[in-house]
Amino acid sequence: MPAFVYMDLPLEDFVAEGEKVLVRLRVKGTHTGAFGDLEATGKSIDIGALDLFQIRDGVLIEHRALLDNLGMLKQLGVIDA
Repeated sequence: MPAFVYMDLPLEDFVAEGEKVLVRLRVKGTHTGAFGDLEATGKSIDIGALDLFQIRDGVLIEHRALLDNLGMLKQLGVIDA
């Protein structure tokens, strides 16, 4: 079973310049399966994320992602809020 189901990734904003595209989005889902050593909690998450893509000649050549992992762990109850 996947760690998170009912995933929704609503895009909030994006900026493109040259070969690079920066996307600001949210990651929403329900924790229903093991996530590393953390067993399923059944809790929902809603965190922010930034994705940077570099595309050259129609080919993705680089992708970097930054997620609010601390916020996610707080929402899952692993870390005190």
